[in-house]
Amino acid sequence: MAEVTRAPQVPTAAGSVPTVISGMSSADTQVIPNKNGDLILRVINGGSETTKVTIVTPNEVGGNPIADREVEVTAGATKIIGPFDKGTYNDLHGNLNVKFSKVTTVTLEITEVKL
Repeated sequence: MAEVTRAPQVPTAAGSVPTVISGMSSADTQVIPNKNGDLILRVINGGSETTKVTIVTPNEVGGNPIADREVEVTAGATKIIGPFDKGTYNDLHGNLNVKFSKVTTVTLEITEVKL
């Protein structure tokens, strides 16, 4: 299992062509800088099976671990997930950690929305 660092895309008023990430491995963790808690993930599942997107929550509340957020994206569907509060979802390095159960024909777009 490897960690793969991904850069979020910042759209402009003039428009941007989305950066599409494909060819991921389900064994890898996607590590995404989440400095301001303003990331949006767009997951496109072109496969024939549901994929589970797990957003790791490394933090605790009152000494109790926060459960990971899991979002299912059914076959042929697209979901937009986020934003992600940095106090809840960021690791010690300020990154969001995302895992996929299935990645065959699954693509990912990462957008940093400046609010």
